[in-house]
Amino acid sequence: MSNNPRLARRRSEQRVGLALAVVVLLTLALLPLALSVATAPALETRAIRIMPLGDSLTEGNYPNQIHSYRGYLRAKLLANGYTNIDFVGDRLKQAHGDASPLDLNHAGHGGYTIGPDTYRFCDTCETTGLYEHIAAWLAVSNPDIILLLIGMNDLVAADNHPPNYAQTAPDRLEQLVERIQCLQPNATILLSSLLETRESTEGWYKYDAVNLRAASIGNADAHDNVLFVDLNAIELEDEDFSDNVHLVESGARKVANGWYDALAPLLAPLLPTPTPAPTATLDCPPGQQVALAAGWNLVSLPATPPNTDPLAVFCSIADRLVSAFTYHESPQGSNWRIYSPAMPAYARTLTWIDETMGIWVQVDAACTWVCPGSTTSGVTIPLHAGWNLVGYPLATSQPVAQGLASIEGQYRQVYAWDPTTPADPWRVYDVESGPEASSLKTLDPAHGYWILTTEGCMLTY
Repeated sequence: MSNNPRLARRRSEQRVGLALAVVVLLTLALLPLALSVATAPALETRAIRIMPLGDSLTEGNYPNQIHSYRGYLRAKLLANGYTNIDFVGDRLKQAHGDASPLDLNHAGHGGYTIGPDTYRFCDTCETTGLYEHIAAWLAVSNPDIILLLIGMNDLVAADNHPPNYAQTAPDRLEQLVERIQCLQPNATILLSSLLETRESTEGWYKYDAVNLRAASIGNADAHDNVLFVDLNAIELEDEDFSDNVHLVESGARKVANGWYDALAPLLAPLLPTPTPAPTATLDCPPGQQVALAAGWNLVSLPATPPNTDPLAVFCSIADRLVSAFTYHESPQGSNWRIYSPAMPAYARTLTWIDETMGIWVQVDAACTWVCPGSTTSGVTIPLHAGWNLVGYPLATSQPVAQGLASIEGQYRQVYAWDPTTPADPWRVYDVESGPEASSLKTLDPAHGYWILTTEGCMLTY
């Protein structure tokens, strides 16, 4: 139970039960309409764009101890089969708990308010209201679903903003929602209540007014593409906060679960049709065996494949494979390439795989990947300045510095992924820190690696 007496009191009020009942009924009533609006495009041709929109509770402060819900929400969506999603927004920032490959996009603006606002962080900075900037953010993101959690700064820092800013927050919230509807009429808006934080204990009536208006907006017939999400039903405790407002991991996970429960009914039609298990007639040639853990694995082919078609490369795990990603830097920009059995052939951008590539492979259960082909005694891989995702196709392990001797002085860090330690899966080799201080000691067969280089170069194993 919560240690906050106001939370206990509020949960005892009859209007909460009524509001939740109305929201459930409204959601069921509007679900066909919401789905027809937000998911009308041919779902096989593109991902559904989800825009996390708000302030620092949305942005977070990775890798510091202010957690956003974004990473935990996305990881849960992917783990439950909702792979045809794309987080969008005008900003790029990693979030705690996100699944690989990471999705950095969001529209969380720390310190911002509902708007319109006059406050600026500096003389040349933009004003800090969502209202006055939302048109530009929507234009670059074009979301199908918007997760809107905003208003905390309107109440806890009202002195920095126009007169009566806290008192006008409910009206301005409704104006913001109407502006989003006008600019993005086909989007579904999930409008959250403000989180009842430790900061809200003294001035709880201000939060109550905003939350009542949010529920009213979500329950009004005129707002038929707006659904109210009562995140206070998750019952945050004092220990879920890093300060009076921001969340630690436990709180962010709870908020992510609240968003997931609201999103899942809208995304359910996106679940791919299960891929039929391979029949006995499927002939997969023998080869070297690579153990895969359930979930994500960062691997590479241990041999030169006789057939680079992903269908042939993943033949032995066709009944377990969810998706596979590779990353290629090009002069035209950074490119992720994807292969999934659930995708139609024309939508697959990963069309060939060889031993030079690092590959993110997601499987629905632990299994053994059989990789046919001939063992190589050496390979050369062109690297671009920045991050490169490469394979290690040799038969024996080497210390990192020895294995990367051909690019000595041209790289800074190497990352590997160990799915057997999910709480801390990353292994890092840092050139400046040296091998003793690095958690990644060796390059191992059939593993994939991220390498950060300072310039274009040629890696030769």
